[in-house]
Amino acid sequence: MNMSKRLLILSLSTLVIPLAFASNCLAGVLVMPSELVSFSEKKNCSQVEEFFARPGMVNPPYVYGYAPGDEEDSAVFWCERRSDGKRQYVLQFMYKKDAPDARCADQIVWTNPPGGLSLVKTGKFISDYFTYLNDPKKSLPKGIAFTGTSVLSTYDGVSTWFYCYGGNWLVRRTH
Repeated sequence: MNMSKRLLILSLSTLVIPLAFASNCLAGVLVMPSELVSFSEKKNCSQVEEFFARPGMVNPPYVYGYAPGDEEDSAVFWCERRSDGKRQYVLQFMYKKDAPDARCADQIVWTNPPGGLSLVKTGKFISDYFTYLNDPKKSLPKGIAFTGTSVLSTYDGVSTWFYCYGGNWLVRRTH
């Protein structure tokens, strides 16, 4: 092999190898802690990889400490499923120990793009502003003050509150 071919191969390899490495690194970027990614994969769900590929400030797609007890023993996070080109978002709850009594389902299927998550553990929530997630026309008793933890998903001025009440998920949307 002559010298010019060797130089060409060498110069191409200095371009191709770093590009291949960069591509592999980008494919493995985590937007959540690895324990949540592993848990979501067991639930046939994957992290929302492009979660932060949008303008403005956004909270992470996960939050620890939903259930009473040590914060690291429970978490809530967004993941997604894709089927036939359609995307389905899932709000997934993870408990390392026993789940709270009278808990709701550990997954909420959601069609809107997910927002950053936070928990609201203080104050009271009034039932007048919530609807049943799976039956929005069903009436809730008016004026009931809920206490406990609510999950808040927020992005770009839209907030969605998720609250477990009597084994049913309630939802409230604000703009």
